[in-house]
Amino acid sequence: MSAPPDPEDRLHAGLAAPLFTADEWGAYLRVRTPFTLPDGDPLVLFLLRHSDPPLLGDLGETLRWLRSHTIEPRRSTRQQQQISDACASLDVTLERGELRTTTRPDESLAAAAVRVAQACLRVSDLRRSGRPRITRSFPDEVESYLRAKLPGPLAITRNDRIPGISATTWSVDFRVRTPRRHLLLFLLANERRDQARKLAEHVVAACTDLAHLRKLRRMPVQSITIFDDRGAAWNDGDARLVAPFATPHRWSERTTWVPALADPDLEDPNDEDDDDDENENEEHSHEDAPDREDPPMTPHLRPATPDDYAEFARMFPELGTGDPIPDEDAWTGHLHDSTLMLVEGAQILGYAYFERMAEFGYVRNVVIDPAQRGRGRGRTLMLRLAEHLRALGCTRWCLNVEPGNTVALALYRSLGLDVVYRSAALRFLWSAVEALSGEDLSLETCPVDPSEDAEIEAAHELPVGQLAAIREDPSRILQRLHDPADPTALGLGIASFNPHFPGAFPFRVARPGLARALLLGLHPHALPDEPHMHVVVEDDEPLRALLLEIGAVLRMQLLFLRGDLP
Repeated sequence: MSAPPDPEDRLHAGLAAPLFTADEWGAYLRVRTPFTLPDGDPLVLFLLRHSDPPLLGDLGETLRWLRSHTIEPRRSTRQQQQISDACASLDVTLERGELRTTTRPDESLAAAAVRVAQACLRVSDLRRSGRPRITRSFPDEVESYLRAKLPGPLAITRNDRIPGISATTWSVDFRVRTPRRHLLLFLLANERRDQARKLAEHVVAACTDLAHLRKLRRMPVQSITIFDDRGAAWNDGDARLVAPFATPHRWSERTTWVPALADPDLEDPNDEDDDDDENENEEHSHEDAPDREDPPMTPHLRPATPDDYAEFARMFPELGTGDPIPDEDAWTGHLHDSTLMLVEGAQILGYAYFERMAEFGYVRNVVIDPAQRGRGRGRTLMLRLAEHLRALGCTRWCLNVEPGNTVALALYRSLGLDVVYRSAALRFLWSAVEALSGEDLSLETCPVDPSEDAEIEAAHELPVGQLAAIREDPSRILQRLHDPADPTALGLGIASFNPHFPGAFPFRVARPGLARALLLGLHPHALPDEPHMHVVVEDDEPLRALLLEIGAVLRMQLLFLRGDLP
């Protein structure tokens, strides 16, 4: 009678055999996966040795990671439901804080590991969702004081949910209706300085997206931020950040400002500008009218130079994509030619990288120096960039932004950009491509001839001129699918591949079943020591699902926005 197979042998015998390695770890095998958590930490699973059926889990590491990367001490009801939904959709259970599963009938151990890993990644991604809560006692204290000091009749709604102009629904700590005005109160209470700024930025985002209320209401509507200044987490910089959007008040000084809230003649400093949203890095402030003559030190754009690389490299990680910083050769070779630096005097405040595509300006990066946030730099940069694109002959522009970046969405919508579709940035192993389901066609890949650009762009709904712009970048390899049986079929698939990243964008196929042939055609151009591939899947949910089936990791979700230049 033969001995049962070794657990590690069973692990390597399934769908994603090359993806996993394992070593002994007490009563478990520690399984190293190719996946990473949102901050780049490796995702490790644990297989209970001699379990039958095999039991795989994370030993509670995912929820411990989530707790260490969020502000709130407890998970909200909504987050608990999201965790339950993520587990249920993948047939993974949550027991005593551990995500775990056993193999299904006829399922390989590797496939089960992929299921658990996907559940862990979905749960870890919840660090982006939900607004951090504040302590329970402070809201009670505020409500009690307002009811005692403001004249009646008084209507107070706690945790009121109000839709913004970006279609995001915001939770306002208190909506207070007095006989003479409506008040939106945001409470800021936190004991950790490293998290305080994020709370203040959340208030700015909410007020920016809810600014339309002041125009719709007959009665005055005023936004107010109340700082619980009994701790040491807050400083004057936080108050300055929120001041243009929600009047800041210290709770310790409530006897001086609470009675004045009922004064109908009280001036609201936020009424001067209702349209000052900010950029993708969440900075906010008022801007001068765009037609006002710039004083000598007003921020302006200038073309980037090769000498700007150090500043570019310093600010590039602020995009938050996790992508490697382009090297200096790439910067001096082609990137700086399409980059504009936002400067004030000799100081560089930020930059924008774009590509011109016939009538379109495709905005690739918008970055503001972290030290310059909260001063309206992002809006200034976008307005100046629009002027530059018009001077180049563009009439429209487009860009990508994360769905959770509501501040950026509000800004971009105010500049005439609208959401067209969703995209997903995925990473997977080259070795997993063979496992992709594919159509039984003898397809090849070949370079794209410039004479084919118009037909390919039309077939795949790409911006006119995008393929020509790609050719200007020597680091990118442009390939399309070619059917020897039908050479005139130009719309089967197209990809722009950068082997140094490595990744493909755009990556478009007429049908998901053609992705395998296009990827296999790109693989010979990959660097020999690079096991991974990145692809941005645009407006193609079936293709996204197909790649996830072979173990692809969802690195980022994006919204594609497009509109006329302002």
